[in-house]
Amino acid sequence: MRCLIAVDAFKGALDQVAVSEALGQGLTHGFGRGLHVDLCPLADGGEGSGRLLLERGGTSYPVEVLDAYGRLHQAEWVFYDGIGLVESAQGSPYVQAQQRPKVSALTATSRGTGQLLNEALRNPKVREVWLALGGTGNVDAGIGLLEELGWRFFDERARRLPGSPKSWDSIRRIDQVKVDKPVTALVDVDVPLLGDDGMLKRFGPQKGLTDEEIQSWEIPLTNYANEVDLDSAHLKGAGAAGGLGYAAAVLGAPLHSGAQWFAQWAGLLERVQASDVVITGEGHLDDQSLRGKVLSQVLEMASKTKTPVIAVAGQIPDDLQPFYDRGLWAAWAIGSGPMALDAALRRTYDSLYQTGQTLGRLLGGSLFFKARTP
Repeated sequence: MRCLIAVDAFKGALDQVAVSEALGQGLTHGFGRGLHVDLCPLADGGEGSGRLLLERGGTSYPVEVLDAYGRLHQAEWVFYDGIGLVESAQGSPYVQAQQRPKVSALTATSRGTGQLLNEALRNPKVREVWLALGGTGNVDAGIGLLEELGWRFFDERARRLPGSPKSWDSIRRIDQVKVDKPVTALVDVDVPLLGDDGMLKRFGPQKGLTDEEIQSWEIPLTNYANEVDLDSAHLKGAGAAGGLGYAAAVLGAPLHSGAQWFAQWAGLLERVQASDVVITGEGHLDDQSLRGKVLSQVLEMASKTKTPVIAVAGQIPDDLQPFYDRGLWAAWAIGSGPMALDAALRRTYDSLYQTGQTLGRLLGGSLFFKARTP
C-alpha cells in the first residue's frame, strides 16, 4: 500500500515537517511491512510556509522586528534560488488570547511584516519575493506594512497620520511608494477585505475584537479602502492575514491561493495519483479549512483520482457533513482525552504518532480482512 501524508503545520505546536514525520513513523509502526509512505509537507501561506523552502536547501535570515503588539521579537525570512519568502506569521504572528497585552486588537500592527519585507527587498540576491499571508495577530488591513515601506497618510489639513486603524477614517491623502522587485502574495483564505464575509467579520473575534468594535469599524475601514484602492478590497484573499492581502494587492502583487501554489510546487497531484490513500491534517478543522486551506487543496486533487482522504486534527467540528460533501473519507481527532490546551500542544508529536499508529493498524487490518473475504 502507498500512503501519501500531505499535511500543514499544527499552529503553535509543530511545523508541517515534524507533523509529517510523526504520522509517518506511527503509520509504519502500526501497519508493518508492505507500506510505502510518501511525506509531502505543505503550506497555505500561513505558519510554516518558509519551512518548505528551508527543506529544499534555503537559508534563513534572522531579523529583529516588531510583533503585532509592537514588542521586539526574533523573526526570519528565507532565501532560496533567487526567491525571498517573507512570512506574515513570522513578522506579525498570531498571539493566543491569554498571552496578549490588555489593549484593543485595533492597536495590533503589521509593521513587523513590513520590516521583514523591506529586508528581503533590499537583499541584492533576491530577484522576487513570495509574501506568505496567514497566521497574523493584526487586523489593520496592512496599513502598518505600507507605512514601513514608505507610504505616508494625511488628513484633510495635511497633517501626517500614523499607520494605524485609528487613522482609517481620517485619511484624505496618501503618498504611495512602489516596490522595485516582483512580489507575489500567497494567501491562506479567500475572504475579501470588506463586507459581511470580510476581514473584520471573519477574523475580528479571534483577534480580540468585540461585536461592537466589528460593527463600528467597518465604516472607517471602508473609507480607508476608498482612499487607497476600493477595487482591490473586493478581491478574494484581500482579507487574508488581517487584511495584508489588500496591502499586497495595492502594491501590485497578484493574489494566489497559498495552498494551491505550494501544492503545485510540491507536485501534489502526481503524488496523489501514485497513492492508495492520503492522510492530511491541520491543527483545527473548521469552516476556513474548506476555503483555501491545505485540506481543501488535497481534497480537490484527490477527487480527480477518487483517492480516499483521511484528515487528522487537534480539533474537529461536531458537524463533519460539509467535509464529507467535499469528498473527505474520515476525520480523526488526535489526543487521548480532555486536557488543558498547553498540555495538548506539548503532546502533539506523541499524539500524532499514536494516531498514525492507529490508522496504520486500521489500514493494515482492512487489507487483512479484504484478503480473507471469499
